[in-house]
Amino acid sequence: MGKKPKWEQKACFINSARQGEEKMDEAKAELTLEERAVMLRDKVSFHNKKAGWKKTYREKFNVLVKAESAKVDKLKKKRNDKNKVAKVFKENRDEATIHYRHAKLNNNITVMNQALREQNAFHEKMMSASEDANRYHEQMKERSLEVMRLMKKADKCHQKMKKAKSKADAYHQEYMEVMREIERGEEE
Repeated sequence: MGKKPKWEQKACFINSARQGEEKMDEAKAELTLEERAVMLRDKVSFHNKKAGWKKTYREKFNVLVKAESAKVDKLKKKRNDKNKVAKVFKENRDEATIHYRHAKLNNNITVMNQALREQNAFHEKMMSASEDANRYHEQMKERSLEVMRLMKKADKCHQKMKKAKSKADAYHQEYMEVMREIERGEEE
């Protein structure tokens, strides 16, 4: 028939994991208290280490988020600076347009031609600054998406760390119960 669909494989894996836990619970009953204590201590140690690994990864992702955020801030500053320059060129172009209109009303061709040249020069400079600002904006958007991706990874590591820590705490509680039973001299 072929391979099982992925969701079916996962379901089988989950069921086999549950069955494995049930078998482990059955095996616990056959262990002595000392053997259970050793097994539980090892599980506590493993899950605490796992939580530590996830914490380390989370911290590394947070460092990357900080670095990428700084790059986004620099790009934002560059974009804003270019937009300010474009605004100044736009104001100069608008002034040249006003001079052109006045010269046109007075039929002063020399001033009209000079005003048109200024208007075109300021317009070109404004367009160039606007294009630079747009380029910085696009780079900023790309970096922002990278920041979001890294933040999600950091969050995922944090969730896994909390889950591992929770498991370690549960095994520790069980370990402490077994140790109290050993101290009381209760053997099952």
